[in-house]
Amino acid sequence: MYNNPDLERDVLVIIILFPDEYALYVKALEEDYFTIPLHKKIYTALKALDEQNKKIDILLLTDTIPEIQVFIDNAPTPAADHISDYIAELKKYKIKRDLDKLRSEEH
Repeated sequence: MYNNPDLERDVLVIIILFPDEYALYVKALEEDYFTIPLHKKIYTALKALDEQNKKIDILLLTDTIPEIQVFIDNAPTPAADHISDYIAELKKYKIKRDLDKLRSEEH
């Protein structure tokens, strides 16, 4: 399967740890870019905060995702300045998954 859980994690961690610089990237993402259930859940919570015009904040995320602090604590610090490249890779993985799905439906 086309995915990269570490890449997914790093994008989310960058947005959570550096919301002033990177919160705008929530709009560049889609839930289907993520393959890990926890990552989908975190993205959905980030998107909900964005849609409510609330600042991305670890305490607000804790209400929805109690395990968010453990997620952050266990993640290595990602290279935040690479977030655009990371998101581009997530998009490529999603396209490859979509193409595989279409191919399997044709047969």
